[in-house]
Amino acid sequence: MSDPSKILEARDVTTGYGNNEIVHQVSLQVNDGESVCIIGPNGAGKSTVLKSLTGYLACWEGEIHLNGEDVTDVSTEDLVGRGLSIVPQGNTMFPQMTVQEHLDMGAWLIDDEEKRENTEWLLDLFPRVEERLDQKVKTMSGGEQQMVSIARALISDPDILVLDEPSLGLAPSLVDTIFELLRTVQDAGLSILMVEQNAVKALKNTDRGYVIEMGSVRFAEESRELLDDDEVQQLYLGG
Repeated sequence: MSDPSKILEARDVTTGYGNNEIVHQVSLQVNDGESVCIIGPNGAGKSTVLKSLTGYLACWEGEIHLNGEDVTDVSTEDLVGRGLSIVPQGNTMFPQMTVQEHLDMGAWLIDDEEKRENTEWLLDLFPRVEERLDQKVKTMSGGEQQMVSIARALISDPDILVLDEPSLGLAPSLVDTIFELLRTVQDAGLSILMVEQNAVKALKNTDRGYVIEMGSVRFAEESRELLDDDEVQQLYLGG
């Protein structure tokens, strides 16, 4: 039986591309109100795990549960309708569209009243976004575009926010800003799952972490314990 307090759960998930198995019996979970990171070396299978959890990649074996329901074979579009929002890796903005148009795109599942209420909350959370509602995103910095991407994912008021490399390509000062915003989002009650190459930063800003190596879970602990683990430090955190 599924536990509804587990917002997102993978049970022995195996998947890959073509005939190439990349992920081997990975199990993980994100609890209600919790922030969780997936870290590991390049090519370890981190983003492949995330793609299977979000419907982009078929699950060959195992099960995936969202809010206590089996969603193993559910499409990405339907997962969004069930309370999962995604911030993909890299720039997913439409350069000729304004910030407001991106927010409107993210609000396609909710009615006008909910959209108005959620927009007010988001603009309080992202003052830079509020200042640039009529601005085309192509004129914005990378950090500002990432804020818009996160705001677009949040406007539908999801149960869990899933991010693939949220700090990718950002200046160090902007990385700090993004993680501060994500902490504020979590404090508001949202669950978060992220894949992040900046392992130290991810562990310092989450509750629990999973270390993926060669497509399998090598370590699964509270984030502070992983930060203090000598083996994890030597292998994945630069000593």
